[in-house]
Amino acid sequence: MEKGTEETNVKRIFSFFIAMAMALSMTACSLNQGQNADTAAAQNETTSSEKQAAQQEIPWDLRAIYPDEAAFEKEYSQTEAQIKTVSALRGRLNTTDGVVGYYAGFDEMSRLAGRLDAYATLQVQKDQSDSKAKELVGRVSNLLTRMSTETAFALPELFANSDSFLDKVAGDPRMKPYLIWFHRDRAESDHALPEREEQLLQPLYQMRDGAYNLYASLTGSDLTFPKIKFPDGTEVPADENHYAAAYNKNYSQEFRIAYYDAMMQTYGAFRNTLAQNLHNYYTAVTQSASLHKYGSALEADLAPTDTPISVYNGVLNAEEKTKPSLDRYFSLLRNSLGTTKLYSFETNASIAKDPGTTFPYEDARTLVKKALAPLGNDYANQLDVMLEGGAIDVYPAENKSTGAFAMPVSGTHPYILLNYTEDYNSVSTLAHELGHAAHMLYSQTQESSYGQNVSSLTSEVTSTLNELLLSDYMIQNAKTEEERQYYAAEQLSTLYKSFFTQAFFARFQEAAVREVENGGTLTADKLDELWLETTRDSYGPEYAVTDSYAAGWARIPHFYNGFYVYQYAVGISAACNIADRIQSGDAGAAEDYLTFLKAGDSGNVVDLLNLAGVDISNGNYINAFTARFERLLKEFE
Repeated sequence: MEKGTEETNVKRIFSFFIAMAMALSMTACSLNQGQNADTAAAQNETTSSEKQAAQQEIPWDLRAIYPDEAAFEKEYSQTEAQIKTVSALRGRLNTTDGVVGYYAGFDEMSRLAGRLDAYATLQVQKDQSDSKAKELVGRVSNLLTRMSTETAFALPELFANSDSFLDKVAGDPRMKPYLIWFHRDRAESDHALPEREEQLLQPLYQMRDGAYNLYASLTGSDLTFPKIKFPDGTEVPADENHYAAAYNKNYSQEFRIAYYDAMMQTYGAFRNTLAQNLHNYYTAVTQSASLHKYGSALEADLAPTDTPISVYNGVLNAEEKTKPSLDRYFSLLRNSLGTTKLYSFETNASIAKDPGTTFPYEDARTLVKKALAPLGNDYANQLDVMLEGGAIDVYPAENKSTGAFAMPVSGTHPYILLNYTEDYNSVSTLAHELGHAAHMLYSQTQESSYGQNVSSLTSEVTSTLNELLLSDYMIQNAKTEEERQYYAAEQLSTLYKSFFTQAFFARFQEAAVREVENGGTLTADKLDELWLETTRDSYGPEYAVTDSYAAGWARIPHFYNGFYVYQYAVGISAACNIADRIQSGDAGAAEDYLTFLKAGDSGNVVDLLNLAGVDISNGNYINAFTARFERLLKEFE
């Protein structure tokens, strides 16, 4: 998300609190063009009513945040008071005491508002039809807007001071907890606008955020998907929740086509609305970047986390070089399905036959802990914090958000949303989200919310590492050759979806943003055209599509979260490096990884990943990913 003066001043802190639930809950759609290891899509609706009733006994317990609504209201009032305290520092940022007071005050204000935001957001994610929860979200959103407006004076005033004064401030011991953000603010000061201009841009930010909110409301609760009868006679909605079940290789290709087209029929009915909405979002993104004197929207998106453009380009360059391997993977998939064509939605299938093993939730908890044992006893203790109860909302429910996510909450444990359905994907999703949660818990060792606010890029490393360790454990401990091949195929599929699918999304998004930057309009037809062009460039002519596929862009909510998708590819590549170190017996690998987790967001992403022994400053680290992908390919060839 774009960070101008006002954005830098507030969303630098809240980008995690506000966007993490959005970003992580969207992984279900992003990594699989509908589903991935971040979601355990319901495979059928044969669950008995008795079992469904029992499942409802594992919801969140939000009392760890606020015991009651009165406590929420009390902290809301405290946050309002803190806004006044920080805004009262206007005119005093030419003194060291004033600057220290500002950063300390902003830190406390951020901590309080982050808790309010989490409490409200979690209730909406639990039940997207809950109007009372939506009112809370609206109140918190208005509060954040007030924070933006009433503290917009700070950075222009601060960086009007001389460099010698700013150096003196940086050397004050009281600034130690806030130095990373002070340095980032200073680096972005060239892109700051005067306070009045920032206030005038507020509607632009609201248009950007409103575009995501509209998308989430429309796709999360308002769309009605047609029902379709599965080959086993079960009739279910052709929606995202049942998408994973539909590409079961035991079903005919005709059925898979019918399911996909039925699902896309619903998105297609709203394609013009969704196109206008996405155009509005990218208009806000590009205009904000331009007004803040960035060369492009991509440059503005990378700036707050000090991510070099070479990291982004490295993903696309590596994807281009490994296209022959991707062609071989598609060939294996087509042969395993026994078809002459491989359709887009079939790339999510597994090369190997699913042995049909079911994993009750209690068994999955035990399995994940065993798989992650190489990370050490202290890491296991963090897992226990999350698994003991109240931190994870486990099972699907009516009006509950689809997919999965982990959300941090200052002062207590994070919260995880699952849609657990007892298949292997569900187990992998649990491991994935626990990776996020452990990162959040370890980051709380940082002195301030600045350092605790882990970046989305480093967070994707922690989640995908857990997926890899789990699948490696399952491969090594498989009871039959059929099971071993299935888990190896699942890892191959995860590698494909986490790297190649994300690189494809990044290419499409870059083309769409460029269209807007060049003065174009993202009509539905234009987005269809860009989607199909990117498909041909990324996947080649043998990648078959149905007519409804052209509107596939309408399914991907990550397109409303800045240039987020490439981070999955970075994350899986870095995770391959760490997993290789751990599994090679490197005595310091696990300890280095914990050091990285404890560092939170106390440095730039390159320096942070160096703590874990991974150098992402050049593309060489991606070799660990390509080597693992190639090794698994050869096993099936």
